[in-house]
Amino acid sequence: MDAAGYIYIYIAAIIFAGLICVTLLLVVLYQYGNNKKINRKTAVLTTVSITFFVAVFWEPVATTLIVIPSMCREYGGLHIYMKVNANGFYSNVFDKRYLTDYGYSFLEYVDYSHNSKKKYVTKRIGQNGDIAIDSVWNGKSPLSRYQYITRKRFEIETTGIMKYIDVRGEREYVMDTRTNEILGEINRYYYAGSDFRYAMHRLLADKAETCSSSERDPKEIPLPVHILKPTR
Repeated sequence: MDAAGYIYIYIAAIIFAGLICVTLLLVVLYQYGNNKKINRKTAVLTTVSITFFVAVFWEPVATTLIVIPSMCREYGGLHIYMKVNANGFYSNVFDKRYLTDYGYSFLEYVDYSHNSKKKYVTKRIGQNGDIAIDSVWNGKSPLSRYQYITRKRFEIETTGIMKYIDVRGEREYVMDTRTNEILGEINRYYYAGSDFRYAMHRLLADKAETCSSSERDPKEIPLPVHILKPTR
């Protein structure tokens, strides 16, 4: 079944569950309005049904339309705390544009292609303009002072009703390893619910990971370029 099929099932389930909740609620209100003794089992079943309905069916709606946009406005997007001069850096993802387009003289990264073992590699721009490997070595950590880390997921500290909201965080950041300072970061938030709730989230959201494009760098310039300025 494709995504559209799941969405239709989800909508049908919302309607069906909503009718059950409304029916039970009307029974309780009828008993109360006619001064009749409210059936305890009916009252408990009504409370449980409505709670379940809100938690399971409307949680992705509230999370997608209210919680995530609010977190994006307050905490998300691009944040630059300090700019420094640097001719290169470590990145956990190699991108040759840093050498060819943005003026850096070297880029360090992790490579597993050398006999399937973890190696650190430094590449530089050669005299003829080609990208060449400068060095390969074993190590427990990169040598570059500045490190650029992408797709670092983190748990969001929540209290109260927010404990029941399935939102997770993901960020990319540039760090100075000598001072352990974060020089800049981009924070994003995404919905972590599954099954039909995720289908409903996708129906409402334009992307699976949402902080709207206006909350990010509008020119799509990589984060290190904002912070690390080549001197050559």
